[in-house]
Amino acid sequence: MGLKKFLKQIYRNILKIMPTKIALNIDSLRGYHKLINFKNPKYFGEKIQWLKLNGNLERYTNYADKYKVREFVTKKIGEEYLIPLIGVYGSTDKIGYEKLPKKCVLKLNTGSGYNMIITDKESTNIKRTNKIINKWLKEDYYKIKKEPQYKNIEKKILCEKYIADKEGKLQDYKFYCFEGKIEFVEVDFDRFEDHRMNFYDLNWNLLNIRKGNYKNYPKEFSKPKNFNKMIEIAEKLSEDFQFVRVDLYNVDGTIYFGELTFTPAGGLTPFTPIEKDLEYAKKLDIKKSKGVKVLLASSTSKIKNRLDGVTIKCRMLEEYLTSLEDIVLISIDTDNYSKNIIKISYNILKSLRKTDCIIVCSSSPGAAKLLKFLRIIHYKKDIYYFVAGGVLGDKIKQGIYDIKNYINIKKIFVESFEMYHQLVDMGLKNVEKMNNFRVLKPFKNNYNDSLEIKFVFWARVIQKKGIEEAIRVVNEINKRRESKYIATLDIIGQCDSNYLQQIQKMFTNNINYKGEITPNGIIEYEELSKYDVLLFPTHFFNEGLPGTIIDAYVSSLAIVAANWKYASEYILDGENGYIFKFDNYDDFYNKVLKIMDKTKIKEFKKKSKVLSDNYDCSKVLEKFTNNLIKNGGSVR
Repeated sequence: MGLKKFLKQIYRNILKIMPTKIALNIDSLRGYHKLINFKNPKYFGEKIQWLKLNGNLERYTNYADKYKVREFVTKKIGEEYLIPLIGVYGSTDKIGYEKLPKKCVLKLNTGSGYNMIITDKESTNIKRTNKIINKWLKEDYYKIKKEPQYKNIEKKILCEKYIADKEGKLQDYKFYCFEGKIEFVEVDFDRFEDHRMNFYDLNWNLLNIRKGNYKNYPKEFSKPKNFNKMIEIAEKLSEDFQFVRVDLYNVDGTIYFGELTFTPAGGLTPFTPIEKDLEYAKKLDIKKSKGVKVLLASSTSKIKNRLDGVTIKCRMLEEYLTSLEDIVLISIDTDNYSKNIIKISYNILKSLRKTDCIIVCSSSPGAAKLLKFLRIIHYKKDIYYFVAGGVLGDKIKQGIYDIKNYINIKKIFVESFEMYHQLVDMGLKNVEKMNNFRVLKPFKNNYNDSLEIKFVFWARVIQKKGIEEAIRVVNEINKRRESKYIATLDIIGQCDSNYLQQIQKMFTNNINYKGEITPNGIIEYEELSKYDVLLFPTHFFNEGLPGTIIDAYVSSLAIVAANWKYASEYILDGENGYIFKFDNYDDFYNKVLKIMDKTKIKEFKKKSKVLSDNYDCSKVLEKFTNNLIKNGGSVR
């Protein structure tokens, strides 16, 4: 390794551990020869550096990822503009060089400069190539460059088709786009030899602009014949962003997408004359780039992986908020809050000053402790509490939870009208009804009709959820032969091994335990869609809106459920299923027998699918999140 490379590596290693603000100032000194004015940045590069620290660039991860961005490009302009992909690999030992074409490009899907151009595979030193790529894989580009859009990218090795024009060259066209409109175009020449740059306006007039120490290309360079098409593509790809540089290639008239760049040159390199740098900086309104910083304190159970209704609701909320580009989410898992109260409280306290508001979503006991903590420390910003379960009103009424902890919350979102009225009658003016929800994604419906009625139990497999009654009812219906159909029951859910051994003694040939599924919005619905009817004979009278009911609707299942406290708010008795008297086995049996009619089941299944629309996360939460973003963390 030469001295220059050695010193560069030392410098990169220092940057990794250096606080972001200090590192950005060092970069600014290198490029602009001045420290950054974070309060009032006015230079273009200065604003780019400001964005790294304050601009919520994490929301652009999927666009900065050179692999995931392909899906975005396909939807926006069509896959014909993508460089053909030969392979995607998780490690160098998966590449399989013998299958690669003579010419190709190996690159990482993250960062800048991680490209290996192979012009002759036979003369390529594979061992050396793998060594370089493995070194890249170990580097954390985010820590080195402090560019948050690269922070959470799962590294992959991409192999793309080698592209070059008839002269063996590849010009890079970089369109600087502000609010979806192109300001100017940078064209890069001979990037790996004598790197030069030209800048053009949209009429292909050469602009008197330079960037850093790069010189202009000395030869005449003609405008591509399909330049207007390139403009159209760049503006289409940039229309969703306040600022982005869209990089395209043009190979003898064929346009290819390169990448989307949100922090060009890392903000290091000024435009000259400096008046132009200041002019372009004015077009970048950083006030629009902040995003709302939200602290989500929720029981996502990342360590224990407990798959109950509260956990799934919390995970759905986290997934949805993470997907919103204008929200910067800090998520803290409050699972087992009572046992980890010091650690979790400290993490929350440390994060509060960085955020505009806090969202609490947890079981009622955990939420009660956390809300009390926030009251004690006199937290002044807005608190939003998403209630999980159906016991909150009763616990406050009984004096178990102190109503003082709930009075000054900005909004309390409850799942049922009955609880809404109960809390309002207690004097709480901040209550709103909001359904439980699911992040809905396309999935394959695997239903096949048969001569059986296929029942499913989809919940925690515990006695209090009524699993033993479900097994008993299916056994008795088959034994009595009161229906022309055979009933089958598949049980899906987390189950303690000792309890599973106990209930398996009740199993007949038509009853099976299928294990547990960790939901991801697809696999659970592809599995549940195979069935006819969900059985939900719960013994928990204070269930809220159980996620299993929503999952049944999404999967187009008819339902037979116990009449828990809020059942009639969610199940249309006689339209998409039947509700039986709470803790009444005989009525449960009769309702199960009654639903064993294929014509009726088909009608119920159709109605359930229609009802699923009421629980679509994007629709349920749309008003709340829109207000949150619009008002900087406050919902009016």
